[in-house]
Amino acid sequence: MVFKPKDIMLLILLKIFGQGLITGTLLSYIFLFSAAGSIASGTVMILLIYTLRSNIGLVGISIAGALASNSVQILFAKLFIFGDSVRYIAPPLFIMGFISAFILGFFADKFIKTSTWLKSRNLHEI
Repeated sequence: MVFKPKDIMLLILLKIFGQGLITGTLLSYIFLFSAAGSIASGTVMILLIYTLRSNIGLVGISIAGALASNSVQILFAKLFIFGDSVRYIAPPLFIMGFISAFILGFFADKFIKTSTWLKSRNLHEI
């Protein structure tokens, strides 16, 4: 693994706050959704890497992270904004999350397998 779990969580927190500052949504409900989804996704992916890495690839890890993020965001949307109407936005969100996670995981896997930079630094065993 290139980064330790605490470093990954620090990067996630920096991403959340940086995105909130840049978009002007810091401490809004959008910020809350982003933070919850990002932390859930990062936590699930870290746990999978450490527990099932020999049995799951980057595509599976990416999809699990997207599922965690989307699930938490749907839960927040139900609790704070939409109520039971969230059932209308959940299917497209999960479908798009699955598709984008699959594509990202696929390309990340290809990059790791072909990157001479990672191999030269002995970082190819992610």
